[in-house]
Amino acid sequence: MIAMINLCTIAKNQIASAKLSADVEAFLKMKKLAIEDVTLPAGHSQWTERYEKAVKDSPQGGMRMIMSNSRAIDDAKKKQEVKSAKKTKAVTVITAETSEKQKDLNRFARNRAERVKAVANKKMHFTGECKKHGNTRFNVTNHGTKHICNECARYYDHMRYLRKKEKLAVARGEVHA
Repeated sequence: MIAMINLCTIAKNQIASAKLSADVEAFLKMKKLAIEDVTLPAGHSQWTERYEKAVKDSPQGGMRMIMSNSRAIDDAKKKQEVKSAKKTKAVTVITAETSEKQKDLNRFARNRAERVKAVANKKMHFTGECKKHGNTRFNVTNHGTKHICNECARYYDHMRYLRKKEKLAVARGEVHA
């Protein structure tokens, strides 16, 4: 529907433009005048030329040109390094460390999927896999990337409480050996 309206409007404007062009031609013939055909290259106008001249003449424009040129040179060097690095074939070695990382990524993905299901069902908790406690209960939090099971959260809170208590004791001078 909108496309039809735009096409109709465009057609009306083209007709009006053609009519105006014919009127201008008739007026110029009556006055025995002619229009010089001046065409600017595509994308150029007096405004862009004026802006480019102002930018080139200003200290900020000069600095901008220097920075952009050096950045272009650096990017070209990086592309060349990447191309040469791609030519060498790297052998993938699976170690215990990489397999452990993969296990963590899989665990995070499962927990994320369970969290999404819980959010979709408007639940506050979901069952996921903790590295330390195995399958356990997690709270649905606003940030989906941080998955801490309830048991680990309780432990962290308790440790935070003990550190705070210790700092207060040191501040009061109640240090126990």
